[in-house]
Amino acid sequence: MKAAPMNIKAIQADIGFVDFGPIETYALKHPRAARYLASIRLQQTKNIDKPSLKKHCTNMKLDVKELKGKLVVAPEAIMDFLAVLDRRLYQVELVKDSPESFFATGRSKIVKP
Repeated sequence: MKAAPMNIKAIQADIGFVDFGPIETYALKHPRAARYLASIRLQQTKNIDKPSLKKHCTNMKLDVKELKGKLVVAPEAIMDFLAVLDRRLYQVELVKDSPESFFATGRSKIVKP
């Protein structure tokens, strides 16, 4: 949890359109949130697209609003938002008009040869 501010600073350098203030406050009191931040820091965050992130949050029914150009995550949605950034919470639509949401406890990126 002590590393949470440092991890947020590194992540925020790549995702400047997210208000990480409330997330940092939350992570200082919740070890799992701090662990997610450490994991997110290891993920590719440089090219996260704001409209794509907003759309994914909407699809996952996360309470995320845009205020003054920044995405602000509602307190009750912080862990799910972190799970999205950590590629743990995602959605697949293999059956038309029937999206399914999944939570991955572990994940490995597949790289095509």
